[in-house]
Amino acid sequence: MQTKPVHSQCHGIPLIINSINLSIDNSLLTLATNKGYQIFSFSTHKQLSSFSKVGSLSFANTFFKSQLIFLIGTETNKLLPPSHFLIWDDCKRVKKGGLKLKSPITNAFISQRIIFLFTKETLLLFDMISLSFIKSISNLYYHKNAITYSINSNNTIAYVSNEAINTVRIRQIEIEENKKISVRKDDIETNFSFIQALKMSSNFKYIAVFTFNGNKMHIYDIQTKFL
Repeated sequence: MQTKPVHSQCHGIPLIINSINLSIDNSLLTLATNKGYQIFSFSTHKQLSSFSKVGSLSFANTFFKSQLIFLIGTETNKLLPPSHFLIWDDCKRVKKGGLKLKSPITNAFISQRIIFLFTKETLLLFDMISLSFIKSISNLYYHKNAITYSINSNNTIAYVSNEAINTVRIRQIEIEENKKISVRKDDIETNFSFIQALKMSSNFKYIAVFTFNGNKMHIYDIQTKFL
C-alpha cells in the first residue's frame, strides 16, 4: 500500500515511511523508508528485522514468512533505481534475483505465483519462479495519484481503463497444470461517470466501487454483476 510520506524519529535521525505492506498471509508488516526497510510481526508488533544499506525505498514486502523480500528504490537511490525490482534475501543479505524495466515502477503486488508491477499507465505480469514476462495491461486509469485498481490473492485484478472510465475490467490469471498461463476476461459496466477507486474481496465474490461524485461506495456481486 503506497502512502503519503510519514515522518518519524529514529535515534535522532529523521525517518520517512514511504509505504506500508502486509504479506499475503497477513503475518508480517513491512515498512519501506528512506533508511531501508523494517519488518514487524503483525500479531505482536515486534520488530523482526531491518536493513538500511539498500538505501531509500518506495516499496518493500515479504513473501509469506520466508526470508525473501521484494524491494523498489526511490529516485534518490543510486543502488536501486525505481525502474528496478529486487528480490532480496533478508537472512543472507544478498540479491536473489530481480527485474529491470524501462520505466519507473509505481507499485507492486506479489501473489503466490505472479509478480504484478505497475508503471505509469501499464501493468506488467511476470512469473514468480522463472521471472519470465507473462502479459501487459495498458491504459490503466489514474486520477490525482489514486490508482484505480485492486488485486486479490487469487491472481485476479480489477481495474478501470482510460478507454471506459465507467467500466470495471476484471482479469483472472489462471495457471494450468502444464504451467500454461491463460487470462479470463470479464467486465462490469456501471452507471457511474467517474470511478475513483476499487477494492476486491479476497474470495473474489464482491468488489467495492468508490465514486467521485458524492463520495459514495457501492458493492457489486462479481458473479451476478449487480449491486
